[in-house]
Amino acid sequence: MYTQGMDKAFVQSGKILIQRLIALLCFAFGAHFSLREVDWIFFGILFGSTVGSLVYLNIKGASTLQGREESASDSPPSDFIILAIYYILHFILIFYFAGVEVGSSPQMGSYFGGIFLGVASSVLSTWALSVNPFLYPTVRVGEEQVVIKDGPYRFIRHPAYSSSILSAVSLVLIFQTPLVGATAALIAVILLGRTVLEDRYLAANLAGYETYRREVRHRLIPYFW
Repeated sequence: MYTQGMDKAFVQSGKILIQRLIALLCFAFGAHFSLREVDWIFFGILFGSTVGSLVYLNIKGASTLQGREESASDSPPSDFIILAIYYILHFILIFYFAGVEVGSSPQMGSYFGGIFLGVASSVLSTWALSVNPFLYPTVRVGEEQVVIKDGPYRFIRHPAYSSSILSAVSLVLIFQTPLVGATAALIAVILLGRTVLEDRYLAANLAGYETYRREVRHRLIPYFW
């Protein structure tokens, strides 16, 4: 039966696909619409992995995506600014810079390493979304929210941020340009800072999270940090 939750999930799916299209257009504009074969391969894999992830999540259940569409008036105001900067860097500027600095041919070992990390990033984010219906874009605690301890949350507390950092690193390896590297470093710094802030917010506002922090000691990288 079709529900309002499904409608929200489909809307969120459409937004994610539009993000990927914007990334392609930004790269193409920066490269004066002269894309190499390796660029088409990368964007094909990007769109393919995104579609596969969305199909899986929608089949598994709309609740894994519908939370991304809920309003977030209770989030800290500064978080909206941080989120906007992150989105601009990760979904617009890094691809535009990659197009501007595009060379004749990448070093293929690094390129395929980046492709591997990009796919790993997609798998990790899909895994996190599939078990956590409270994975909101902004820092907040939703109604009836509980601590999630399944899936990747058994090993790290913020797998979605780990996935985003993996994605940024993959773009460095794929495009291999200075501006992409600098932008990815800035993305990583923002996400590291946001991880610390969100961890503190959840500890103060989500019942049981402080105990979970003691059980799962690492934020982003198992056995390291």
